[in-house]
Amino acid sequence: MTTEPTRIAATLAFAACLACVGDDGGNDEVADETATEAGDDVDTSTDGPGDTTTESESESESESESESTTTETESETTTETETETETESESETESETETETESESESESESETGGGPVGESCPGGGWDPEHVVAMITNEADATVHLMRASGETFALDTSFPNAPADAEPALVTGANGDYIFASVYDDLAGGSHNAAYYRVYDRDTGAVVWEHAEAMWEPEGRSPKLAADGRVGLFLYSAFNNTDISYSMVLDEDGIVDVFEGAIARSVGEDDWLANEVGESYPRWHNVSTQEDLWPAHQIWDGYISSWLADSTLAYLAEVDDTMVLINQRVNEIESVPWPELDTYLFNGWWISRASPISRWVIVTDGSAERLVRLLDGDVSEDFELFPPPGHSVPECTHSRFRVESDGSLVATWRDMNSASVWRLPSPEGDWELLPGLGPIAENIGSTLGGSGGSYWLRSFAPGEKYCFNPGDWGPPPPEALLGSALQISRAVDDVLITDDYGSYPALAAEGRCSARPLSSDPAQPWTIEDLTDGSTFEAPLPGTLRWLGD
Repeated sequence: MTTEPTRIAATLAFAACLACVGDDGGNDEVADETATEAGDDVDTSTDGPGDTTTESESESESESESESTTTETESETTTETETETETESESETESETETETESESESESESETGGGPVGESCPGGGWDPEHVVAMITNEADATVHLMRASGETFALDTSFPNAPADAEPALVTGANGDYIFASVYDDLAGGSHNAAYYRVYDRDTGAVVWEHAEAMWEPEGRSPKLAADGRVGLFLYSAFNNTDISYSMVLDEDGIVDVFEGAIARSVGEDDWLANEVGESYPRWHNVSTQEDLWPAHQIWDGYISSWLADSTLAYLAEVDDTMVLINQRVNEIESVPWPELDTYLFNGWWISRASPISRWVIVTDGSAERLVRLLDGDVSEDFELFPPPGHSVPECTHSRFRVESDGSLVATWRDMNSASVWRLPSPEGDWELLPGLGPIAENIGSTLGGSGGSYWLRSFAPGEKYCFNPGDWGPPPPEALLGSALQISRAVDDVLITDDYGSYPALAAEGRCSARPLSSDPAQPWTIEDLTDGSTFEAPLPGTLRWLGD
């Protein structure tokens, strides 16, 4: 299983990201939607083995919620210990309730569909015009509309029966396969404001499949986990819970299936097992039918090098019989691959600065150099030293994560004295080359990088936009550089580059062929939809947060 290490030029470590995207209070839930649950990696600081800091990134996110997204990549989000992609802004809380009927002056067809323009929303997506491709949630009035590929929209019933007279309704949503979920609940504190109403809808028609009123538990923190059969898992809050114990709940058409200790991490499976985290991200499985709990078969290396896949499989590193092993475990089904090449480092003073057990790569460091160790097809281990392009270094406070692409190439952001750019390393034996499409950025305090299917986006931050302990100095930027807060979306294969000086997080769909993003912080302004195959732009039919749904 071994190959000789490939040695490359001089060394300069990749810097570990010490702050998370969610710190800036931006549209992190949007970025999370561009990620897959099966794309987790762990990032830790390189201060030393006794001072590691795990992080979560909302890029290519989170969350995001791969059960309902279309941009499934394997190196873009982290959820292992800090679980920020589950907790930061995915709760999607909104206020007020939706009226149950459209205006009487509207035509019958408009009342059924919710109105909106009819035309292509993004032709490059290749969708059937009748296919529901997106959800639009409006924070101002707590409405939810589904959008077909044609651009036609129709409203879901998010009314709040028996709500307290002084209630402050809020909303959380989820989606998976044929089902959409929405819960409207009372956001006021106190035992008399614990009302919630849960609904699952048919994705194609918007018809209510089941609904349930609740007077004890309401959603809190993590986004809902909607299973393929329509069962819903929720992280909970209750004014009557006077302990430090966290709870989650699973609902179906008959009401509450189970309430259990821990924070639900993935949706419930056909066999009633789900991924659950207890305490400070101690993963285990819970069965909502038998209430049985099951822990990982081996102790996770350093207590945190693990990732949940969408089907509640836990990928993790462990020491077994004095050898490092990569393990994929789902309940009692365990697959393990010995990885003795890691022994040389982890048993001799090196430690892990970043890792993706799902994508089978680890970055180890001794504080001065970093090496990438990854398992290729046939469980052959590849090992080589990381280094920047000549004359470049790591941008200060960068969130432009090191990425392992599906073709095995590496992508990272490096800077010289005047600007920073995204670079690609095709192979360990090659040289860094500028990634086609994206331009340089300058006079910023870091950036974050995401992408899917050959499309990339680069979001940079202006000084003062977020905290940065040492933003560094910039020389005179090149004329083509974007300064401060800015966004670039590039699809080099179609020669498309979109730039904007409003720094937002785009959501990519249809394997990177379609993008959606806000144009400003004004919630009354609809998002823009861009066809990244030809650069054409469309306005979303309604204001609100647009979330792409999986096929």
